[in-house]
Amino acid sequence: KQWYQRRVRGARAEADSKYLCAQCNHIIDTEHLTFKGEPYHPHHFDCFDCHRPLTHRAKELHAHLFCHSCYDTKEISVCAACKKPIEGRAVSALEKKWHPEHFVCGHCERPFAGERFYEHGTMAYCELHYRKLFGDPCFYCCKSAADE
Repeated sequence: KQWYQRRVRGARAEADSKYLCAQCNHIIDTEHLTFKGEPYHPHHFDCFDCHRPLTHRAKELHAHLFCHSCYDTKEISVCAACKKPIEGRAVSALEKKWHPEHFVCGHCERPFAGERFYEHGTMAYCELHYRKLFGDPCFYCCKSAADE
């Protein structure tokens, strides 16, 4: 029975195609706020920083909800490729931050996905394209002789 109640609470109300609030279990007639994957009425929450009531546009960061004004003041990493905030996992390379799917070879644009990459100037390359473009990398420092 608990499993059924949890599922219905987070699901859309069939008749009206509206969400059921995970806190009060009433139908949400206006825009809903999603927190930890569940729909809520926005009025159930206040901003974690300024304590003003939230709207459906609230943003979640580190398991807390923020209004747009306070969220914008947070030091959030921005992806060097797409220029959008990085809210989950990030790759730190070339003195920048990247969404993992946006940290790609500078030639073939294939994501590195945890594989080794080689730097040349301000770009990163997969081993195949690094060798084609710049020659064999040094075994010790991973730079080409052309870089020296």
